[in-house]
Amino acid sequence: MIQLGTGKYQKRIRATLTSDTHFIAVENSMDKFLSTLSLKDSGLPVPDTLMANNFSEVLDFFNSANGSVVVKPMDSSKGEKVFIDIDSSEKLYKAFKICSASSSDVIVQKQIEGNTYRVLVINGCMIAATKLYPPKITGDGESTVSQLIEKLNNEEGREHGDKGKLSKILIDDNLINTIEVSDYSLSSVLPKGTSLKILSSCNPALGAYSENVTALVHPENRFVAERSTAISGLNVAGVTLITKSIDIPLSESGGVVMEVKAAPDFRMHLKPSKGESINPAISLMDMLFPPEQSTRVPLISITGSAGKSICAYLINFVLEKEGYSTGLACSDGLFSQGRRIIKGNMTYSENVPALIGDPDIDVAILETSVEGILDNGLGYQFADIGVFLNVFDNHLNYGDVWLKEDLAYAKSVVAEEVYESGYSVLNADCPFIMDSLKRLYSKPALFSQNPSNKEFTSHITKGGMGACLRDNKIFIHNRSGRWVIANAEEVPLLFSGKSKLMLDSVLAACCVLTALGVNPEKTGEYIKKFKVQPHTTQGRMNFVKIGNNKVLIDKAHNAKAFKEIKNLCSLNNKPLAIIIKSPENLHINEIDSFCSFLNQFSEKQVIIDDNEDIKDNIDYSILSNKSYITSLSNMPGNRNKNISEIKAKLIKLLETNGKKVTLIKKSELNGTIDTLSKNYFPVIIG
Repeated sequence: MIQLGTGKYQKRIRATLTSDTHFIAVENSMDKFLSTLSLKDSGLPVPDTLMANNFSEVLDFFNSANGSVVVKPMDSSKGEKVFIDIDSSEKLYKAFKICSASSSDVIVQKQIEGNTYRVLVINGCMIAATKLYPPKITGDGESTVSQLIEKLNNEEGREHGDKGKLSKILIDDNLINTIEVSDYSLSSVLPKGTSLKILSSCNPALGAYSENVTALVHPENRFVAERSTAISGLNVAGVTLITKSIDIPLSESGGVVMEVKAAPDFRMHLKPSKGESINPAISLMDMLFPPEQSTRVPLISITGSAGKSICAYLINFVLEKEGYSTGLACSDGLFSQGRRIIKGNMTYSENVPALIGDPDIDVAILETSVEGILDNGLGYQFADIGVFLNVFDNHLNYGDVWLKEDLAYAKSVVAEEVYESGYSVLNADCPFIMDSLKRLYSKPALFSQNPSNKEFTSHITKGGMGACLRDNKIFIHNRSGRWVIANAEEVPLLFSGKSKLMLDSVLAACCVLTALGVNPEKTGEYIKKFKVQPHTTQGRMNFVKIGNNKVLIDKAHNAKAFKEIKNLCSLNNKPLAIIIKSPENLHINEIDSFCSFLNQFSEKQVIIDDNEDIKDNIDYSILSNKSYITSLSNMPGNRNKNISEIKAKLIKLLETNGKKVTLIKKSELNGTIDTLSKNYFPVIIG
């Protein structure tokens, strides 16, 4: 199965069945008797047909036919177990016995003299027509049937499978049954000059020949094929016509519609053994995606060292308020229309298909981690908006990245791989990020915490889009003018204007929302309503009540984040006590720097230790959402990492630096926080 397009605009195809093909039409086309009756009732020419399950009825039909008949199972496909040129009661019995062994009902039809043609109809219009010839051998009086088949397989152009213009003929039960009905076997020596159809089927996949006759189709025959498809209800169909010549109307030649087939093979048109190739895929795509119709939902990709999830959550919140059905993949999981579908870190390339493959969304928001980029790339080709928030020292020494500028270069792929019509949102305060400006194909949008930033002011002067903080107000600029989004004190994410780290996320989100056409005034209203709570910003600057104590829960793992924690907790006039629970994205080679952060910004460390079930999350049953912190063991970037090794190294380094480390059980967490709160402000990192 192949998915084309993304989100709610996606279409799926399997073979030549599409997501728009009606199931009942496919079912009816497989019922050859019902299909024939439907065509007959609509005034189309069809062969006399009988459905029977006993031989006496079949024999009576044969005797009244005054000529040869065709025998096949009710549910035959690909021409298997189809027997033609049945001109005697002996052959009739053999064919009936073989067919009835695999199907409760057998179809018998009067054989119409003429050639076999396959007309391809897509979206009600004929696209191509092919003349089909079943494979046959001619005796030389010396070679066996098996040897003659081998000789036929050696002719030029025959290959195994469907790669060549002709397929090699396989000696299987279907072929053996066909020649046995004609009173031959593989070891029979075919008399000189005698021709034998070794297969009744005209299917190229079984070795039949095909010839492009599209230009020869008579208008009446074209009409018959298109009407047959309309009656069947199929949007893609192969109509089999039996007639002396396709350029003569069926009404004059005595031709018939033999069947209307669902999921027709395109190969006979793409690679005819004779004549020019026609590519039906073009017409198929035009049907699935008419001109001017969208094929994909907007994709917003966000990267940076800190604040990615906050930015993603804020954008998601605003777009939901604007009436969008959003899809969000972030370090907390995969969300569809506000509901978490998959729990765990979804910032890696292998998770992108789950996001853009959601048929219910009309915008996709993706948090893109540098680990994912370095491991397997982006997971998509282009985004509509790429956001590069910031770059800090965390994630250095991952893979082959040793320098900060190399880290920025790796992350900048998010800004670079954006459609020409899209926007790349860049932090103008970071020279490493601004270096990617020269590599963009898309339109740049800049944000800055410093309104005097020369590159930012130059960009805005030229009519570019951007967001900045000036006089404690958030402004958005574009070619149409300048708007005040909100006062910094009014934005809950900024903690009365104290949070500089989250300001990057807010400014970048304002650029993204403006690029998507959200009214600046509405953007201001929405970001004033977006509050920092466990159910909105899971594990990011969450001040919560545990018992009688106020606690900060965060996923900090770099110096900037720890400074932010210290800054926001300073009003409590207490030193910080850090309770550590599997910090997200903590790698064994990052333990040293992580410990230096802890030593610098906290006075006491407590590590949660549960050897019985270390993979479980902390039981925060007292919180409104008890399972929002994902354990280290579930992080895709930490696959195959030894959790015990990480924990042991963490404890050793802290104790080496003179810090006393206390180990507690999950069940002791509440009591530990209560004890710590007398002298410290508790912060849970995890």
